[in-house]
Amino acid sequence: MLIYIHKEEELADVEQRYPARRYVLVDDKPRILAQVKKVWGDRVTTVLPRQGQFAHAPDAASYRPTADMTVERIGDLCTYEFRDFLIG
Repeated sequence: MLIYIHKEEELADVEQRYPARRYVLVDDKPRILAQVKKVWGDRVTTVLPRQGQFAHAPDAASYRPTADMTVERIGDLCTYEFRDFLIG
């Protein structure tokens, strides 16, 4: 896990530290998920947990592309298998 203040601006750092063919990004900000998806495209699976202060913001549905997956609570991710994140 990596934590950045502006993660959408640190994608090159992520790639350098953890080179991968595929990434999974979990965030409650639809804006961040859309920005990262525009940069990484099919290399990232974006996940929106519907908890947190931004997940239900009035403009949450306006960001495109939308999240690849939505879960009600972040803990729900424990019920998924790795293959479930291989979208696209």
